[in-house]
Amino acid sequence: MRTAIVAVLGIVGGFIAGIVLAEVIAIATLLALGEPTGVPYLSIILAVVGGVGAPLIDARYARKASLGSGKG
Repeated sequence: MRTAIVAVLGIVGGFIAGIVLAEVIAIATLLALGEPTGVPYLSIILAVVGGVGAPLIDARYARKASLGSGKG
């Protein structure tokens, strides 16, 4: 269940980050080139990356926490 929640949060976070990044790119190209351009489907791509990456990162940190620090 934890993995599913982390995956959904990764998808939502990646989608929001994609929207923000697309706007930043559009503003930067507007200032530099005079017309806004962007990366098509950037928010969807980052949502997929977040949906895959977040559970992997969570699993890595969960494994480290269960092993302890190793000192003592």
